[in-house]
Amino acid sequence: MRVTAFGYVCAVAFAGLLATAHTGARAAADKTLGMALLSAVVDQNGNLLYGNGAVSVQKPDTGFYVITFARSVANCTSVASGNTDQTIIRVGIFAGDDESVSAEDAAGKAKDAAFQLLVFCAK
Repeated sequence: MRVTAFGYVCAVAFAGLLATAHTGARAAADKTLGMALLSAVVDQNGNLLYGNGAVSVQKPDTGFYVITFARSVANCTSVASGNTDQTIIRVGIFAGDDESVSAEDAAGKAKDAAFQLLVFCAK
């Protein structure tokens, strides 16, 4: 079986979230230790192709995307991956309901790139 880098990163992030939830540090408000999984698949032009809980995508600059979700993602764990080996993808919290994703080439220059984003949240 072939495991992609994105699949490996997602598995590691998911395991980390479960370990954190198991300690009670990120228990859901109803104490069920549940998890919400949000996602977005975005093309290089900033179009939201599909996803779960993703409401919109803005592309204010080359290689910079802001993804808005239908709930707060402020205390969530996020991972993102690009579609090529020559692209570095970074993800961060932009504001309460928004995640930011930036893409750059190996030299550190911003570039437009398609990506997939997964966000793991306590329920």
